[in-house]
Amino acid sequence: MRVVSNTSPISNLAIIGRLDLLRRRYGVPGELLHARRTGMLPNLRSEINRLRAEAGFFVDAEIERFILSQAGD
Repeated sequence: MRVVSNTSPISNLAIIGRLDLLRRRYGVPGELLHARRTGMLPNLRSEINRLRAEAGFFVDAEIERFILSQAGD
């Protein structure tokens, strides 16, 4: 995980804690958002669509909107 260098270690722990909470609360969509935020995934929307087509992936529409809004996609 990339950590913002101009913040204190306490702030960095808070950021990491929020990401961990997001991943635990939202499961796979949270993991995808984490991958998008860390630069491992170029486009979250296209990845969700690919998972739907190839693996029958389902995500609640409200959760999808939230995750996409957090990613800026």
